Amino acid sequence: MAACCRWEGPDGLEIGAGESRVRAFEGVLSIVGALKADAGNYTCLVQNSAGVRQRPVTIVVSGQFRVNSSLFFFFVNPLNPSLTLR
Repeated sequence: MAACCRWEGPDGLEIGAGESRVRAFEGVLSIVGALKADAGNYTCLVQNSAGVRQRPVTIVVSGQFRVNSSLFFFFVNPLNPSLTLR
């Protein structure tokens, strides 16, 4: 069994790869135009034939971003479990 990675949001629901600002695709969580409302505890879950592992990631957003481009985004790597945006 190949490894499978998915993300859950602060509400405990799985984050999909859809057209939302907050999405997960191929194991990478991305948040486009981060807002204070996006802050919280996210969980990365990885599953393979050996079982399932979870890693919590805390995202803190303080202040508001004023970016003149829709290309502003960040990625969360589960190996670095804390991210603060100021």
